[in-house]
Order: sequence, then C-alpha cells, then structure tokens
Amino acid sequence: MRSRRYLGNSFEVWNRERAWYWSVAGFDVGGGAIGAAATYADAVGEARMAIDEMSAMDSAPMREGRRCGRAGMFDWNGPLENLERYLVCVHSAAA
Repeated sequence: MRSRRYLGNSFEVWNRERAWYWSVAGFDVGGGAIGAAATYADAVGEARMAIDEMSAMDSAPMREGRRCGRAGMFDWNGPLENLERYLVCVHSAAA
C-alpha cells in the first residue's frame, strides 16, 4: 500500500489482481471514499478528484441535503457509487 498526499490530505493506493484501488478518509464526518481503477495513474487521479470533491463540500455553505439527508444522516450516495464501481471492477477481473 502506498501513501500519498494531495492538498494536505493523505490517501492510499494499492493493487490486487490486475486492478488498482484507492481510499481517502473523510475530513470531518468520519466517512471517506474508495474506488478502483485500471492503472496506478488512474487510481491516483480518482483519489485526487475525491479529495477535490470533499474539499469543495467542506468549503461550501451547509445546505439541506448537501451532506446530510433529512434526518441529519451522512449522504452515502457518493461512497456507495464508488463501492459499486469497485465491485464491478473486481467481478470483471475475476471473469
């Protein structure tokens, strides 16, 4: 596993079975993001985009539904979409 830094935030990149994976810890909500890519460069780029998105959410004013749903819960749509892409990649690599 390789630790990297971008905009003052750390992220991890590693490979397994013909795919590269990345993870970024969330800044203030205890969440984060994880994804899969075909190459090391793609994994680094996707992790950096995730950091950019999280940074933008941190600097934007809090609005109803921006980070939290109606019940004040974290919006898991983005992380779940990343997980779905990861599972598709793993399934494709195993086929």
